[in-house]
Amino acid sequence: MSGKESVIPDLTGQRSGRLTMISRLNEKKRGDEVWLARCDCGKDVKVTVYNFLHGRVKSCGCARKGKNLKDLRNMRFGELTALERLPEKKGSSYLWLCKCSCGNIVKASTAELLGEHKKSCGCLRTEHCKQMAKDITGQRFGQLTALNPTEKRIGGSVVWNCKCDCGKLCEASYNELKAGNQRSCGCLRNMLQPPPAFQWGSMTEETYRQRRVRSDNTSGYTGVQKTRNGNWHAFITVNKQTYHLGTYSEIQQALLARRKAEELVLNQTGEQSAEALDKVFGQPNKH
Repeated sequence: MSGKESVIPDLTGQRSGRLTMISRLNEKKRGDEVWLARCDCGKDVKVTVYNFLHGRVKSCGCARKGKNLKDLRNMRFGELTALERLPEKKGSSYLWLCKCSCGNIVKASTAELLGEHKKSCGCLRTEHCKQMAKDITGQRFGQLTALNPTEKRIGGSVVWNCKCDCGKLCEASYNELKAGNQRSCGCLRNMLQPPPAFQWGSMTEETYRQRRVRSDNTSGYTGVQKTRNGNWHAFITVNKQTYHLGTYSEIQQALLARRKAEELVLNQTGEQSAEALDKVFGQPNKH
């Protein structure tokens, strides 16, 4: 035997951690001898002599996995109590079957529970939203009366069940109601739809429907503008003559005045339209 050759010890039967060396394999890894070792869990693995002798490998990996398996049974995390660990994972973390104090059964990962990222089945968040929501029960917004909040949210805003003056029920978010963007179940828009065969001189029904609301309009409806003091001004223009139809505290009143004026001038000449408007709204209303 030459002096450069090293004597490889017989490691058969020797232990390191959970591993017991079984036999030398006819292979090397980075110049180091490889042995077959058996773990206490029954699994056979390959290890190098260097890693075995220096204690760098002490199991097939089961020891490391077991170290990370925390037993959370019967432990409480907020409103959740861990019942049993499931075989499925979320990422690298095992899922636990948990029971919420409200009675619901949910799944939560070990990381979520230990990191306090999940403290309930969701009931805490729902209750928090309810507490944060402004109570507008019974308040009126145009033709809508707020009845009760729902579990729905639009952009974080609570959606309310509302009753329209026409008798229909509908839903509207708190933000839409407060901003005045929704003031009816939709019946106000329907009131402004022109009847069949609508015509003002050269303006037909088709051109009327294609009109766009001016960019400076503050109501979203043609012929109705919001005044500085918060009231609603209704007007109509026929043959380049604008008629003031009144100022009202509610937008639906202004829309009704505008609608009535439209009906008065249906299929009439400019002179007849002027007379009809003067008769209903009074002569001083011209501008």
